[in-house]
Amino acid sequence: MKKKILIRLAKIAAIVVGVVLVLGLTAFFILNSSSFQSKMRVKATETLKEELKTNVKIDHIYFDLLGGDVELYGVEIEDQQQRKMFQMDKLEVAVSLRKLLVNEIGIKKANISGLRARLFKEPDQPANYQFVIDAFKKDSTKTKTEDEAKKKEKMSLRISKAKLRDLDVSYNDNSVKIEEVVYKDSWMGRPHATISNLVLQWVSQSKKGPKDNYASISKAKVKEEGGGYVIDLDELKFKVDNRLPRKNTGKPKRGFFDAGHLDITADMRLALNSISKDTISASLLQCTARDTMTGFDIKDLRCDVLVNKGVAHITNLTLQQKSTKLKIEKAEMVLPNKKDSIPLSFSTGNITGTAYLKDIARPFAPVLKQFSIPLNLSLTMDGNDEALHFHNVKVKTSDNKLSIAANGDITNLKEKQKLAVVFKVANMTTSSDKATDIINQFAVKKLMMGELKKLGAIVYTGQFGVYWKREVFSGTLTTKIGNMNFEITLDDLNKYLKGSLSSKNLEIGKAFDVPEVGTVACRTNFNIDFSKERTAKIRKNNKGNLPIGTFHVNIDEANYMKIRMTNISAVIESNGYEANGNIKKTGSLMDLNCSFVYTSTTEGQNLKVKPSISPFKKKTEEEKAAQREAKEKKKQEKALKKEQMKQEKALKKEQAKQEKANKKKVE
Repeated sequence: MKKKILIRLAKIAAIVVGVVLVLGLTAFFILNSSSFQSKMRVKATETLKEELKTNVKIDHIYFDLLGGDVELYGVEIEDQQQRKMFQMDKLEVAVSLRKLLVNEIGIKKANISGLRARLFKEPDQPANYQFVIDAFKKDSTKTKTEDEAKKKEKMSLRISKAKLRDLDVSYNDNSVKIEEVVYKDSWMGRPHATISNLVLQWVSQSKKGPKDNYASISKAKVKEEGGGYVIDLDELKFKVDNRLPRKNTGKPKRGFFDAGHLDITADMRLALNSISKDTISASLLQCTARDTMTGFDIKDLRCDVLVNKGVAHITNLTLQQKSTKLKIEKAEMVLPNKKDSIPLSFSTGNITGTAYLKDIARPFAPVLKQFSIPLNLSLTMDGNDEALHFHNVKVKTSDNKLSIAANGDITNLKEKQKLAVVFKVANMTTSSDKATDIINQFAVKKLMMGELKKLGAIVYTGQFGVYWKREVFSGTLTTKIGNMNFEITLDDLNKYLKGSLSSKNLEIGKAFDVPEVGTVACRTNFNIDFSKERTAKIRKNNKGNLPIGTFHVNIDEANYMKIRMTNISAVIESNGYEANGNIKKTGSLMDLNCSFVYTSTTEGQNLKVKPSISPFKKKTEEEKAAQREAKEKKKQEKALKKEQMKQEKALKKEQAKQEKANKKKVE
């Protein structure tokens, strides 16, 4: 009896299993049939059309339930103005169904090809893709149960292979194109990716108008190594065109560097060591960058960077140009943050190295193109987006015949006409031979080189400043033939060299090979014309190599042929070919005059001198009044200069105080 019941149950079970298998196989073949998938394509297309309220096209859908494969072909979506907004030639995804059993989405492969998107956003109008975002927002507003949320949190994603080919996406005037992206996850769990021919184009706005920007990478490789990632970038190009003429157009003496016109090609290797919420650790392992137009050329750049809570800590930075090599032991940079009103600021440790000025000649100063003397330097820097400060600047030549110790500031970086570069030279020591070597590095007309050689050892203390179309040099020169205090202004706007010199013990006769002239205590003001246009007219008929300008000299004391003279005034006027001078000594009974003419500063022994005597002429009341007025004016100028010096001293004190506060803030 029991046996019959078991046999009956077995038959029933076999029938049920058979029915299930038949139904399962029938469902499998129906679901995988082309007719069913065609219906699904039509249904999906109609659903998307209804949801998006626009034209949607899908050429073909294929899916394999057993293998977990899904394929889409010929997808097109129009925007609400009937423009083709999105196109995709092919989407191919293979999912591992077995992985779903362990709460993991395992994608065996994912291939996308021929993806194109045209996105627009006109002023005061919604973007042409906004309706898609709005449509899918409706689904995202549905609340999820706690179990669903927990289940989603536990699901992980792993992609074994992925490939993207022929990507072309544009947004207004901006676009990105990628020929191919390949991603693979090895069996050891070490993923790597390759990007080929990435091209970015965008338009940015500046104060001077729009700028066209272009960036591309021939090949980028990313691979996991040592717990981090190593990134290799080949032929990274960056171009900028501000649609304006280059800054050096028609200005041959100006450097080629122009931030509005760049064409940089670089190769680099980066290591992303670790990344977390507040910290990024990375290393620039190798970098070369060049711009053949501007002359910008970096042979190698390396450093380690640790970014923590908005502060970048840079260590072991090395920079090499063609000949120049610099090293920065450490530096800190506070990254700007508009939200918290934090400006950019930085400070460095000791910067050391050897600089060849010819390396920066083409981009910044063509006049330095022959300057091949190596300069050993060390300094520290700090600053922000408004100013740069240079501390403990020390420069030496290899033979120690030139040494400089200075500090400097560059202020008002954002305002071109207020930009100021000021360096205070605590001490500069050089020999006249080395000074001659340095001057010979410049391809310029050289004047009074013979007189320079007679100065012997030269010690300079003072400062120089570069302002809007104006350079000012001042200080004290100590030389073999005496000491000189000077202030010289190079007026690039009006093309004049103006200045003043004073000395209490200048042996001018030794400098100009005039042995009859001994020690001189004097003050002089000069005004020299260096305008090419004006001087060309003057030199058209008269050839010469003398400066063109006027010199006014007041001699407090002079010795000529063992005769001591005091209170002498002199005027020298030069037309470039010939210099005419007149020396006047006013006496109680008569005036002693001495006129002279010379055509070369190197032939002082051939100086043509004509002495003369003028009877004393009693001054008129007008002359006396003019003398009193001149005396009062001189007094006022002296008081004004004193007040200016007082204000400058107060300003420098305030700047030093502010620098100290900024440094303390950074620390």
